[in-house]
Amino acid sequence: KQRLVALDLIPEDTRASLALALGGTSVRLTDLTNAYATLANDGIHARWTLLEGQSERGSQRVFSEHDARAVLAMLSDPKTRELEFGVETPFGSDGFGTTLAGKTGTSQSFCDNWAVVVTARFSVGVWIGNFDGTPLHGLLAMRGAAPLARSIALSLPSGGTPSWREIAKAPQPRSDWSVLARRPLLEQPSPGARFRIDPLLPRRALALELRATPRPGLRARFEVDGKPLEGGTFRATWPLTPGDHTARVDLLDAAGHVVERSTDHDFHVEGT
Repeated sequence: KQRLVALDLIPEDTRASLALALGGTSVRLTDLTNAYATLANDGIHARWTLLEGQSERGSQRVFSEHDARAVLAMLSDPKTRELEFGVETPFGSDGFGTTLAGKTGTSQSFCDNWAVVVTARFSVGVWIGNFDGTPLHGLLAMRGAAPLARSIALSLPSGGTPSWREIAKAPQPRSDWSVLARRPLLEQPSPGARFRIDPLLPRRALALELRATPRPGLRARFEVDGKPLEGGTFRATWPLTPGDHTARVDLLDAAGHVVERSTDHDFHVEGT
């Protein structure tokens, strides 16, 4: 909460709740855009002014240099958006050329959407919506505000050549060891797991990956609700279907004989 107050995103007397993490508060576009500029400024926040030359009202560090650069690296990585939005997005990837750091938001009932694009020199915020609050008929920010924010960012001086500084060196790699006998035979889904169908995603993307603990010389045969699934040696996918379900896995030898069988894992899928 204190960081949100420092970024001018919420008043100091705002009651903190978990909804803040999901953006459940009102905020001005200027303040939101300036908050992302703080990331490009290595975590140092300065209040915005309307005209060049106006006296600034002080600055302060809100994030560490490492944290600010790490967040920007994630926001500029096309892989982090690929699952939900596909390969080609306005923030840059194959077919779009320059890669930019960006973030979008779409309100409930599609009443409005926003996008912020950050370059090494500028932070650009765009809001799209109706002033009377009527919905935008299913328009996502990635297809609404994001393309406009990108166009503006690339039209600015040096706007299309972001040059983020290197993130601090990661710790040295290390090997983790575990005892296979203590791991559950059916790793995914776990017993009692609950999944929810995202209505914004295409049906072909709504699949659950089932995973089994590898055993040398064996292969896995997965079942959901008694029906076998096709898959790799120790992984298989199952299309998410609303309701209560049961999964299990058998480990087979080269002759196809069951060597080991997991316990049944009941799980639930919400949605329509």
